[in-house]
Amino acid sequence: MGRAVVTAILLDDLLRTGKPIALPKDALITPAARDWFRDHPVPVTWLDGQGCGRASLALVMEPKLTEMRALRTMLDRQGGVADVIEPMPGTAGLAAATRRLCGKI
Repeated sequence: MGRAVVTAILLDDLLRTGKPIALPKDALITPAARDWFRDHPVPVTWLDGQGCGRASLALVMEPKLTEMRALRTMLDRQGGVADVIEPMPGTAGLAAATRRLCGKI
């Protein structure tokens, strides 16, 4: 399994959730993420190995669709197995959600 990649988009998403930021020590840090760390003096916990508590699945999901709500409920019952990104209305919202999804790869 490869090393985690930490991007500025990922860090923005983590900061927005309000949860403590925990990242693996061996993660690859993008140049934009390095700049983000300089601009945001927030505490970061560096974990040994891959155990940073990240979801094993990330997906973009439209929450208004009945099928998607049922899938979201199932994923939530699995104990946070998935990191669900809900797009904002419109094409630009879908593009932004896709960029956030790519940042998690």
